[in-house]
Amino acid sequence: MPLLNSIKKQSVEAYLSSQRITPVNSVQERLTRTHIIPHLSSIILDFNLLREAIDMAVNDFSLRQYDAPIENLQTPSIDTPHVFYGPMLQAAVDPFLKRLSPENLTNYPIGSCTTITRMVWRLLTKESFLPQTEGFSRFQTFISSGGIFQVIWGAYKNMYFQTAFQAGDYFFDISNDTVSVHNPKIDHALLRDSGFHDIHSYKEYMGIKADYHQVTPFLNNCFPIVFPYFPSFVRSKTKGALAVDTNMYMARLNISTRFQTMFDALDAGSLGNPLDKENLQQISTSIGRMSGNKNAMDLLKFRIMDHDDMVRLLRDAACLDPPEHVERLKKAEKICGFLNHVWAKS
Repeated sequence: MPLLNSIKKQSVEAYLSSQRITPVNSVQERLTRTHIIPHLSSIILDFNLLREAIDMAVNDFSLRQYDAPIENLQTPSIDTPHVFYGPMLQAAVDPFLKRLSPENLTNYPIGSCTTITRMVWRLLTKESFLPQTEGFSRFQTFISSGGIFQVIWGAYKNMYFQTAFQAGDYFFDISNDTVSVHNPKIDHALLRDSGFHDIHSYKEYMGIKADYHQVTPFLNNCFPIVFPYFPSFVRSKTKGALAVDTNMYMARLNISTRFQTMFDALDAGSLGNPLDKENLQQISTSIGRMSGNKNAMDLLKFRIMDHDDMVRLLRDAACLDPPEHVERLKKAEKICGFLNHVWAKS
């Protein structure tokens, strides 16, 4: 059992590490200044070419799947088809696109930073068909020489959430147009000058989320079964729809800190105001309607909680072993996914 606990605990830490900036040492600085900085113009050119090729592949997928083009795409500025675009690239990106909802695909590239970045990361690290262009050849030399190349997620310029790349001590955002289609597709800078940083608190996370996603946060004071992992509801300011905020990074951060992150957020009021009686009644009624009887209410463990109830839940959760957290987190994600799906349709 101790070995299993170690593996499960490591999996939580490994997830967080895979999202965060890796600390840079003198070796990474040297590799960046040898293989990245002198060849930035050709590397950026290739990133632009690859993004335009991916955009063309997205458009092709939308035409095949829905018989409709993507409206937000800019006209390619370079003769991309002769550089990267082709059947092999299309086959590589189609599986990513199949995971997008029709609404998200229609709005592409808006809100698609994670999908775009993951596609590019796979193409650069897992696929062998990319041509040996000047920029990417230099980039591959950087990686093969021991340079850090990873996907990172965090706060960007204190205004947005963004998925991007860390390459040594350099920052590449290859989906810079996912907030506004009028932005350049590629942004880049030394990591320390980029405005990108990891998120370590709900105060920062919720502050960005409220403005960026145009939502109002509310404290989850009625679903104790999911509260330690997903402590907030959010209501859209534009559509009025209510949902449980199911950010998996923050859920794992809670586990990693033995829920000190949550204790701090409760004390600071960073999770939003508790839902009032009217909203609680609406939620209670909607749950009852989900199955036509009280089974759904029992499944979701609906119960109005006060501050002391929440503190007790967090203290109990802090004593659990990592394998138990993994199971509870899976269950919480499933429950909240069910709720959010139903509420989105209502």
